Amino acid sequence: VTPLPMAWADSDGKIEYWNPKAVEFFGYTAEDVPTVRDWFRVAYPDPAYRQEILDRWRKGMAQPAGTRGLLGDEQNVRIKDGSERAVEVFAAEFGDRFLTVFNDISERRRFEDTLRAIVAGTATALGGEYFVFLARHLATALRVRAVLI
Repeated sequence: VTPLPMAWADSDGKIEYWNPKAVEFFGYTAEDVPTVRDWFRVAYPDPAYRQEILDRWRKGMAQPAGTRGLLGDEQNVRIKDGSERAVEVFAAEFGDRFLTVFNDISERRRFEDTLRAIVAGTATALGGEYFVFLARHLATALRVRAVLI
């Protein structure tokens, strides 16, 4: 049993298997999303974003046999309840099948966004001195003479 959502599709785009974690995470069943085409339609409802994702998939699948796929491609996916989740997508070709594994990075993204907001707010409040202060303390923490920010 894997803690990560996974799906298995054949070369015709039929999704042959959703593991239980994928059904739990996304909320979709094999009946809801029987093909890769259906997946792209429901997971990426915005046509412009869907096209961007399709272009990245096509690029990954255009690689030489045995190296086709995606490695940690970050995507925003719409799940069945209508909310969005940030995921890393890992996809690999196995003969005439494709295995796709999804890693939920939603919480990591929230932390990154929070940190960016704190840094931006602090920099605005302190002005240019903030970066001097930050560089000095980073250098001390890292036990180096200087850091570049």
